[in-house]
Amino acid sequence: MFYEISLILSATPPLRTLKAEVVDWGSNKDQYNVGDKATAWISIKNTGDSEINSVEVRGGIEKDFLGKFIKLISDRLTVPIYRIRPGDTERYQYSGQIPNFPGRYRVKVKVLVEGEEIADVQKDITIVR
Repeated sequence: MFYEISLILSATPPLRTLKAEVVDWGSNKDQYNVGDKATAWISIKNTGDSEINSVEVRGGIEKDFLGKFIKLISDRLTVPIYRIRPGDTERYQYSGQIPNFPGRYRVKVKVLVEGEEIADVQKDITIVR
């Protein structure tokens, strides 16, 4: 009798470990005068072992009306960070003009990397004349 034995080896590809964290974020001031230029930034570090190719920021601005914050603006932005290699940190910065509406505001930001939420942060700012 003759027996044929076949051995099939298959390798399972390693799983991607996609991890990231916000290591710094904020604005250049906590209080602005009407007409000032405000600058906000966010720094994201790739703590996984795979490249990050997509970062999305979902932001909103609320204004304090008699002690309650009311949503004024809600937006989503695909941040122009095209790749973050494992171990690297990328910083995104945005500047804009402060409008002519004094008061207390709350800026809320959610950060998604490759569709997964990695941060949900907020900061209060004041605008004066």
